[in-house]
Amino acid sequence: MKSLTCDETLKSLKKILDIDPSLRGLEYLKQICLNIYKQFELEYIIIGKAVQPKNNTIETIVALVNGAVAENFSYELQNSPCENVCTQKCVCVYESNVVQNFEKHTLITDLGIEAYIGSPLIQDNKVFALLVFLESNAIEYPEHYRSLISILSSCISLEIERHLNDEVVISLQQANLKLSNQNQLDSLTNTYNRHAFTVLVEDLLHKGVNGTLLFMDLDDFKTVNDSHGHQTGDEVLQYFTKTVQKVIRKHDVFARYGGEEFIMFLPDADKETTLSITHRIHANLNDTKGNKHKITVSIGAYVMEGTIQNLDVLIKYADVALYEAKVLGKNQTVFA
Repeated sequence: MKSLTCDETLKSLKKILDIDPSLRGLEYLKQICLNIYKQFELEYIIIGKAVQPKNNTIETIVALVNGAVAENFSYELQNSPCENVCTQKCVCVYESNVVQNFEKHTLITDLGIEAYIGSPLIQDNKVFALLVFLESNAIEYPEHYRSLISILSSCISLEIERHLNDEVVISLQQANLKLSNQNQLDSLTNTYNRHAFTVLVEDLLHKGVNGTLLFMDLDDFKTVNDSHGHQTGDEVLQYFTKTVQKVIRKHDVFARYGGEEFIMFLPDADKETTLSITHRIHANLNDTKGNKHKITVSIGAYVMEGTIQNLDVLIKYADVALYEAKVLGKNQTVFA
């Protein structure tokens, strides 16, 4: 690792960030890692994502070894300097003696790491990714590298989010191909139907994508049909669908389950993210400007606590939470 003055570090930073604006997501992340290596000749440069839901494992997005892109791998956070980055939510610098201080971590010992610099990338007050520099020799002027990695982490945060979203979108596109010869949409609401939802979400679960399942039921919908007729009921369903589609993310999978029941899968969403989305749904429905029938919705939510590949199990847990939301007075979200 080169020893540079502050001025030299700033000049190098400008070169690192000189990237073709057409690059985005994974390609951008690869290029910035290569640029970092050209300027500082770091032995190991790693951009990794925390694997949900417990975030106790890091899965590399880009890994460079002496300037060459290496095959991606995963490693445990426990007993590693990365664990300190995640728990303290700040840049951690170890200029020497890393292998002695973290001798229980096989990655550190196998590589003979002497110096470590790691920076967190934080979303919703949680560390969702890391930028890490590793060296087999001690480093000089560690504060220069502390400043450098802090700036670079801020610059790549958006691209990591784009990459993670792109991964989900690509998975959905691949699953959509399986449905290309079938009717995917509910004819009334123009959302996915139950069959399409099942195919899409089961494919994501099979690929190890975690998240939250929402089961939704419009409150007192039968009263609308009985009082105003089925045509009005259809209009209410369409209004609800458009309201939800305005507030969800582009990679969320939303479908009509049947009747006045709807279902949604939120990839990579923890409880805080889920609450943010359901709050927007409730808030928009409470705006009576467009909601002339004052329709509300009860939502049951189940946040995955591990890799569950059985969609029926997720639906069962969310359905139990939905029932509780109804019992507690409707128009609210309850977590299983």
